[in-house]
Amino acid sequence: MTMMGLLHSVALSTQFLLIFSSSLFTNCLTLNDSTTTHHHECHQHESNALLSFKQSFFISKSASYNTFSYPKTVSWIPTTDCCSWDGIECDELTGHVISIDLSSSQLYGSMDANSTLFSLVHLQSLDLSDNGFNHSQISARIAILKLDFPFINRLQLKVSTLQSLIQNSRRLEQLRLNFVTISSSLPHTLTNLTSLQKLSFCRCELHGEFPIGIFSLANLTYLNFAENRNLQGTLPASIGNLTNLAHLILEDNVFHGEIPRSLFGLENLVTLDLFSNFFEGRLALDMFLKLKMLNVLDLSFNKLSLFSQNRDVNVTILPPIQSLGLSGCNLNGEIPTWIMNLTALNSLGLSRNNLQGEIPYFFFRLENLTVLDLIHNIFEGQIELDMLSKLQKLTILSLGGGNKLYFLEGKNTSNVTIPSQIPFQKTSIH
Repeated sequence: MTMMGLLHSVALSTQFLLIFSSSLFTNCLTLNDSTTTHHHECHQHESNALLSFKQSFFISKSASYNTFSYPKTVSWIPTTDCCSWDGIECDELTGHVISIDLSSSQLYGSMDANSTLFSLVHLQSLDLSDNGFNHSQISARIAILKLDFPFINRLQLKVSTLQSLIQNSRRLEQLRLNFVTISSSLPHTLTNLTSLQKLSFCRCELHGEFPIGIFSLANLTYLNFAENRNLQGTLPASIGNLTNLAHLILEDNVFHGEIPRSLFGLENLVTLDLFSNFFEGRLALDMFLKLKMLNVLDLSFNKLSLFSQNRDVNVTILPPIQSLGLSGCNLNGEIPTWIMNLTALNSLGLSRNNLQGEIPYFFFRLENLTVLDLIHNIFEGQIELDMLSKLQKLTILSLGGGNKLYFLEGKNTSNVTIPSQIPFQKTSIH
């Protein structure tokens, strides 16, 4: 797991999301003194379908990760209007159930292929994320629902069902199947979904070649294929045309080749996570600093050779980077001094490089640091515990593995706590 992954793993929730862009219009009603609106109650057969769905699951707190989860279905009482139930939304004109939001509802059990859920033919939005479905199979019947927002997690999906979903949803805007077991290659029909804005297949056991045409989907803002491990591909120059792309997450795959220069023109990029792939080439690290919106950058453990030209860096306009992962990037020499100006930095990984010299004092001015990983370099010299005590938020400190460092205990170090177990030599000064 990448250091950055530790910070955003909660954000990478187990989920399945489709958003279908529909052309739904509500009638414009002109009201006068003699006209009134009428609210339709839930249809009885839809109420029964929801109650049957409720009865097919247990309530278990351990089924949801969200600390604010609660059992929404407790409010589903047969004698009340289902349109008033927690998580249910009905069309005001027809009374049909159009939206179900049972996210983080502590539901536990298996999804039945004949679930009454599939009888709700007017359903447009479905959110069942953060519940425990025991990796049961997603029924092919889901393809008949014209959904705008479905979230489902911890399930299995046949590639034929995925293909049906794609074919029936040509105007799809979002597709997320995080932590859904697919165990196949990606269907090339994904490249036909020209309205796609968000595409996410995190940890789906995908393999084979990544369809390069996906990088030509001009509306993409979010692309996440992390932790598929046998998924291979390259980044084409055409990625520079994805001017709206904000998040590119490809960690722990088999992507290879060079990082195209066109990527540095993506002005809206906030997250660039290429951790643990096979990208190669010699690159100036300063090029990534041109991405002025960049918040997360992780290039660790590829075949890259990075270098920094401090004189070419305008430290007054650095991106607001909070997480910087450059472990195993063949960095040489001293730590780049522009890092001292990343005042929002909370996680820094520089392990397994050839960095040398003393630990720069500017590190101790990065007061937001929670993770500092410098192991397996050739640093030497002393670290004053008085200075280390300034990093009040530090929880992980890794300094061993080839570094020749020792701590100096000063007058004000009686309350200093070393945040991790590391070998060091302590020398007192007075």
